[in-house]
Amino acid sequence: MSKRDRRVAARTRAASPPGGKQDQPESGVPAQPDAAAGQADEDGPLAKVIPMPVFDPFAEADKRW
Repeated sequence: MSKRDRRVAARTRAASPPGGKQDQPESGVPAQPDAAAGQADEDGPLAKVIPMPVFDPFAEADKRW
């Protein structure tokens, strides 16, 4: 292998997950989400969303400090 090929292979090994295993299950079926994540939607109402004003830099420049 050339020096460039060895460098690419080393970078690929360094970026792969430890143990050489992928996050996908072997059966091809996607992993189920955690039970705690599903319960968060059913516990109660969500917090009230407070919209933020749109930032206008030109109007900000005209204001006093």
